[in-house]
Formats: sequence, C-alpha cells, structure tokens
Amino acid sequence: MDLAANVRQFKDFLLLYNHISERCFNLCVNRFNDRELSSEENTCLDHCVGKHIHANHMIMSVYAELQPVYMQRRMDEMNKQLEAQQAAQEAAVVQAEQQQQQQQ
Repeated sequence: MDLAANVRQFKDFLLLYNHISERCFNLCVNRFNDRELSSEENTCLDHCVGKHIHANHMIMSVYAELQPVYMQRRMDEMNKQLEAQQAAQEAAVVQAEQQQQQQQ
C-alpha cells in the first residue's frame, strides 16, 4: 500500500473512533459530579462501544464479500464501453474510407 492509502485508512479509523466516542459519551455520561464514571455509566459505555464495534465488523465483512462482485461488474461495464468506442472508431474509419473512394 502506498502512503496516501495508509493515511486515508488511518483518517477513516480516527473519524470512526471519534464518532463512536462522542455518541457513546453523549448517550451514557449524564453526571459530572465525580471524576470517575459510575458503574451504570461504565456498563452503558461498554455496551454502546461493543454494539458499534460489532456493527462495524458486520458491515466490513459484508463489504469484503460484495466488493469483488462490484469491482467485476464495473470492469465488465468499462470493457463494454471500450469495445463500443472501438467499434464506433472502426465504423468511422470505414465510413471515411468509403467516402474517399466515392470521391475518387
């Protein structure tokens, strides 16, 4: 992998981490009277983060399964477009040759 891909992947990880942290904090932390989390807040945070991580793993596994299929479809579409462009160019060349022969 190149450096740009690594940086992009790390940035995506940090965005996901920050999103989960903010969401779970806003959902679970209600009191700011103590420096430590209460047992209820701690349990809530554990469940919240666990749920998001589990959901993220499921999404990534489905993505990993479907990505090759989508890539193959896209490659097939690009090949069809390329073939159509080549056929159009060949037809234009044949038409130009016919016009030259008619003019002579």
